[in-house]
Amino acid sequence: MEAVPKSSLTFIALSLLTLATLTACASSNDLPSGGKHESDPSSSGEVTGSAAQALTAVTRSDAIAQAELWAAAKLQYCQSPNGAHDSDTACSATCNRTKNAAWDPYRSDCSGLISWAWGLAAPGLVTSEFAPFGKTVSSTIACTDMQPGDAANRNSGGHIVLFKGWITVGTKAVFIEEPGCSSSEPYAHDFTSAVTCDGVNVDIAYEGETFTAIRFDAIADDPDAGAAAADGGGGVDASVVSTDPEQGADAGGDVVDSDLNVPASGDGDSGGCAITARRARDASVASFGLGLLAFALFARRRRR
Repeated sequence: MEAVPKSSLTFIALSLLTLATLTACASSNDLPSGGKHESDPSSSGEVTGSAAQALTAVTRSDAIAQAELWAAAKLQYCQSPNGAHDSDTACSATCNRTKNAAWDPYRSDCSGLISWAWGLAAPGLVTSEFAPFGKTVSSTIACTDMQPGDAANRNSGGHIVLFKGWITVGTKAVFIEEPGCSSSEPYAHDFTSAVTCDGVNVDIAYEGETFTAIRFDAIADDPDAGAAAADGGGGVDASVVSTDPEQGADAGGDVVDSDLNVPASGDGDSGGCAITARRARDASVASFGLGLLAFALFARRRRR
């Protein structure tokens, strides 16, 4: 029998190699690797959120209004529902904050604030369950596309803030946050900061960190959003801006929200394989089929 032509061997080898590569991608996890933060409530037995939530539409103005209820009450930071054990060693052993039947079941930490504002189920999701790390309730957006009610999730993990509005699009904005028990202001509050936009990344000078701009999948524009956009893209008037002199763009701020799962890498979109598992399986089957077809055709040719 004559030797198998090199071209046929190459084709079959490439087909099998493609099959192996795509299968590996198909089985990879969509979440980035990384350990738990030492104060992650999920690692200490505390009740955390679940990404499997039914989403209810919320308007942008309602999201801001909900968050401002906490800011108005200066709701104390807790990593647990009101009255429950708090696993954050920087906080009191038991969460003891302003009572309200509506928000008592929520954690009043940074991700609890976002969960409350977006109408997610109590006790709230954790930062690793929001984009860019988790994609079940939110998605990444361009920094300059941020509108009131959107959020920014810290790239290094463990802290998230609600976007209230632009003062100057792309360079200065107002946010709402729950900053942590070790902060000089350990309660919900607004802050104004200079920002630098780079794609989905937003560097917030007040925080001294880079965040990813994200949007709640069920957020709805307000009926008058068109008029606001025509007036400059959702600017913030003077009544929105914090008057606290310590909260200017250069205020710094010690944000120590030891909230959550901290992925080591920034974006967990594809885990290194820019292809979905279903597409990978389909491509694998097709590749393997082509390899078998090539081999069958060659064998048939040799028999002749």
